[in-house]
Amino acid sequence: MNFWQSLHLNSSIKRIISILLCIICLNAKEISKEQLLSLFSILEDKDTTKELQTQTIKRIIDLGVKVEPYVEERLASTKNPHYFYILQQLSESKDNTWSKADYFYQHYQSALLLAKQEKYTQAIAIIKAILVLEKDLHFQQEMKKALQNIENKKKRSSEFITTNAYASLKYFSFQDKLNIVIAIKNNGFQPITLTCGKKYLDLKITSTKFFLSGDSRTEISTKTPRIEEKITIKGGKWWKAEISIPQERALKECYQQLEVEAQINLVTLKKAGKNHFPKVDFPKAMIKILPKKYHVVVVNPIAYFKGAVSKNYPRVLFYTSFFIRKKNHKHAIAFLIENLEKTSLTPLVKSILVRFTHQDFPTIRRWKNWWRARNWALK
Repeated sequence: MNFWQSLHLNSSIKRIISILLCIICLNAKEISKEQLLSLFSILEDKDTTKELQTQTIKRIIDLGVKVEPYVEERLASTKNPHYFYILQQLSESKDNTWSKADYFYQHYQSALLLAKQEKYTQAIAIIKAILVLEKDLHFQQEMKKALQNIENKKKRSSEFITTNAYASLKYFSFQDKLNIVIAIKNNGFQPITLTCGKKYLDLKITSTKFFLSGDSRTEISTKTPRIEEKITIKGGKWWKAEISIPQERALKECYQQLEVEAQINLVTLKKAGKNHFPKVDFPKAMIKILPKKYHVVVVNPIAYFKGAVSKNYPRVLFYTSFFIRKKNHKHAIAFLIENLEKTSLTPLVKSILVRFTHQDFPTIRRWKNWWRARNWALK
């Protein structure tokens, strides 16, 4: 029986009692199960004000994951949307000893370390994100000065050249030769000459293979293909070179993704008789590999993705899932959860959901509850 149903009181008296109960529970360091049930009753009472509901929800969340079983039990019996939201917040909550200032300071220090390694773009992105997210940190002014300093260093390092790197094809098959294109642009008007002290390119290749079973395997390797010792680039022009990437034989049917990072070390840049020593890093190039017969379906991935679920085509569903744009993930997730009970491809659908959401629930009911809670919280 609901707590309030056992009390034959009018709404004004119930409201006074609910406020008193909430004050007691909200200020207690620890609360008993009976007090927790009182909080649940406050949430379920139609006469509870919105402000009191918000305070109650916050108090339950602050109690941490130890109350999760009771919230789940209450959700099952009442279907109250507040409990969907509370469960979602509990699943994402961290240790109460977590310090916001320490957390952001650690990321700020990692940005400074990246700047020392001359990875200016990454360092700037981290510091700017912190400045946007938190405006009351005690080291705010220090970060602003560091950001200006790093941006100046980046400007000086990139004033001579611009670099780019990309895969030579939008996607490859396992029989194709894999190639990336590296490019360097002379940003000035006068010719420049790059002398490569090592005479080779440093490549870091991160290969991830995804299998129909839902498993994946990641391997990291390094390669050092030779390049020209001297590169001369006219003013305003690009120099380009095609670099071959070794391909392993695919023993099992899979989708493979290669992330290629390239850099040229010990470079001397000569311009107008003066020597400069820039760090020549290239943006990451992404290589996508899948069986050739599925190239046609990834041209319009969302349409084939939906059709694969309704017609039970596991391989089409699997391959198209890697080509759905991030902005369409929410729509795809809702579609998959809605069809979990209607398809014979449930294990594959679940593995795609795990990849899209970074969540893993054992039952269809838990997936649906999580999705409802997430959408309710976003409103």
